Amino acid sequence: MLALCVACLALLAFVPTVWMCGWIWDDDSYITLNRVVQSPDGLWRAWIPGATPQYYPLVFVSFWFEHALVDLHPALYHLDNALLHALGCACFYLVLSWLRVPHAFWIAAIVAVHPMQAESVAWVTERKNVLSFLFAAVSVLAWLRGEDSESTAHAVKWWSISLACFAAAMLSKTTAVFVPPALILIRLWARRPIDSAFFVRVAPYFVLGAIGGLHTAYLEKTLVGAVGEEFALTFLQRLGLIAQNFIFYPLHALVPTEQVFIMPRWRLGEEFFGLDAVSLVALALSIAIVSAVLVAWRRNRAPLLILLWYGAAIFPALGFFDIYPFRYSFVADHFAYAAIPAIVCAVVSLITQWVVGSRTQHAIFTAVIALLLLQCWRTLERFSDEKTLWTITAAQNSEAWIARDNLSAIALREAEEVLNLPSSELAGEQAARAEFVRERAEDALWLSNHPASERHDPSVSRVNRSEAYRLLGNFDHALVELDELERVYSEPRGALGRCEMTAEWHWLRGRLLEQLLRDDEAQVEFRLAARDERSGVRETALRSLLALAARKSDIPEALVAARALVEVAPGDREARLNLGGLLIASGAQGEGRRILLVQLMSRELTESLWIAAAIRYVRSVGDDVSCSQDEIDTAHRFADSMVERSGGSDLAKLLLARMRLRTGDQTGARALAVEVENRSKSEVAVAEAKAIRALADQ
Repeated sequence: MLALCVACLALLAFVPTVWMCGWIWDDDSYITLNRVVQSPDGLWRAWIPGATPQYYPLVFVSFWFEHALVDLHPALYHLDNALLHALGCACFYLVLSWLRVPHAFWIAAIVAVHPMQAESVAWVTERKNVLSFLFAAVSVLAWLRGEDSESTAHAVKWWSISLACFAAAMLSKTTAVFVPPALILIRLWARRPIDSAFFVRVAPYFVLGAIGGLHTAYLEKTLVGAVGEEFALTFLQRLGLIAQNFIFYPLHALVPTEQVFIMPRWRLGEEFFGLDAVSLVALALSIAIVSAVLVAWRRNRAPLLILLWYGAAIFPALGFFDIYPFRYSFVADHFAYAAIPAIVCAVVSLITQWVVGSRTQHAIFTAVIALLLLQCWRTLERFSDEKTLWTITAAQNSEAWIARDNLSAIALREAEEVLNLPSSELAGEQAARAEFVRERAEDALWLSNHPASERHDPSVSRVNRSEAYRLLGNFDHALVELDELERVYSEPRGALGRCEMTAEWHWLRGRLLEQLLRDDEAQVEFRLAARDERSGVRETALRSLLALAARKSDIPEALVAARALVEVAPGDREARLNLGGLLIASGAQGEGRRILLVQLMSRELTESLWIAAAIRYVRSVGDDVSCSQDEIDTAHRFADSMVERSGGSDLAKLLLARMRLRTGDQTGARALAVEVENRSKSEVAVAEAKAIRALADQ
């Protein structure tokens, strides 16, 4: 019942995310634009290293099932995060209860509603934390059950379940590396001997933990991108960073008055003996704490065990290994999700030692939980959408250049959405749209030019400035911004070192060159952008290459792009129609018509696409004297249906008239030609109608 109460408190804190929170940062690469999550074979592809942004296959498998159920509606994703957090907290309480830890309920209840947990629960991408912690807690529970088993068979069974759950925790997020050390600490807490049999049982946990941890550290460097001068710390700077991180999280958890999504990035100077003043204080305080708990070991082993538990849980975020978010900040609430239970355990223990009387203690803990709940609900507001998140972050942290860069990108996206709306014939509406686009482009330009931290990836701000200039019609300035970025990247001692330009950069540059009527150069850039098979912009680049080649009447180039586009986007009906039309234009009439026929018979085309496909098919049959009678009859049926579905357009009637000529129905062909000739206002249509009537009269 107490475990159920803990779970209910967690749900009370975080179920509001279901209607309050939406998609925010990184949710696109993890879910909304993730091909693995959205593809039919994603359930298996999630297990392939490199197929997803990070190798946490169980996380992406869970996203795959949710996408299959509700597509991209965020409510279920948030509900599942809240449920996983609630289950994890309930299992954590059961672990504490099994170990007879004093005040287990209050410890678990505070962990369940602590506002520092909001970043992991309200942010769908951080499913990694809640899923990993749940499996870790179940792993420890199964271990405890096995330790208390009377028979060897039962002990082996529960040990196997525990190890499997630990593996699942590591496949969700490698912060679960705290489990193996925790098993040793549990042994010490229970005052049981650490013998060779125990080491045999616990050794596989350390092996799995080491493999998972080293694999994640490798991916952070090679795949995620935790490289560059931001990570080039001296030994003493890294020592100061570890000390500051070690001290920061308990202090922040003790007074969680404000949650900042991107906290200020500490400047690790070398003022005193290679360390700055804050690092020296943190290092001294860390040494003092460790010394105090060591001295108290014989009298009370709990402080040292809790400290070691905290150290194991926070170890991945201390700074021993570089992780990509260190580019923006060395600390974050979600880094401490697995460590908060240890911090809360220490705080509750101190409070119960200082405050005498169970009623007073219960009153204090009840008040603390109520205050934490209020702060937690207040924190959830920022996760409603990406614009709200970055607006609040920029207001809280003036050095958060990433917040301004993302706000700039959002302003550009809003301008682009308005620009792509169907054109209006009302002059007032056109002027209002143009003014909105201009204002948002100028906002984006100002945000990108705003002074920021010295440690700054220039790519996003320069791309945003380029896009802003493009929307303002200043294509030359836009191209200069992109070319300047290439210069920065190509310098051996540049901000990011020498590296190849991204596919997105090539596509953006190609689009600008196309605007400047430098089509040959644009075509080269589109080819380079489309060459990167792992790029998210490849499909867009292929569409741009196809459109440019078609405009230049370069059928071979357009055909290559169309074939590649069909491979990249197999469900895109329009891409298949374009491929069929290009094959017909290249002379491969039969192959092109077969592709069009499959699409016309699929009943999955929109009305406009069906008519466009029918026009291409009927024209091809009408122009090809070698086509079979079956194809002629099929084309005749399509043409007849096209007249009805198009509302009796001149083009449909003329195509039907030509097909009637092919089937020997001169009377029917003449009637349609006369109808178009008498009613059409198009000189071209009238001329073609006269030609058809002349053929019918022969």
